[in-house]
Amino acid sequence: MQLNRFRIFMPLLILLHSIVSCNEAKYMQGKRTYDIMCGDCHMEDGSGVKNLYPQLKPLNSAVLANNIPCIIKYGLNREISLIKMPSNPSLKAVDITNIMNYLLNDLNNGYNKEYTLTEVEELLNSCKADKLEK
Repeated sequence: MQLNRFRIFMPLLILLHSIVSCNEAKYMQGKRTYDIMCGDCHMEDGSGVKNLYPQLKPLNSAVLANNIPCIIKYGLNREISLIKMPSNPSLKAVDITNIMNYLLNDLNNGYNKEYTLTEVEELLNSCKADKLEK
């Protein structure tokens, strides 16, 4: 009797789990790190706060995308924002890669470019060299 109930309900549980899982972000680790490190200012949905924290949605520039690792790691002081974005020296390249891929592909609905750890490390090295030259 118990075995028959298991055979009936198990496929239903698997189907339910599959439906719920499909709605999750593809880059869950990036989402978790974004929520902790970025979400308080830029908002969970990337909408930002006018004149305080810039919106991160939509992002539609490849040039901007290539600057994201440096902005996350070293911060940014822009005239359009009243508050300077602080640096995040504790974030490792893998964390920044995860945030980037979440930001570009999940939050911005399919930027269609997945950055690798190697690419992010190269971008971070180039901006680190720029900072040292100044």
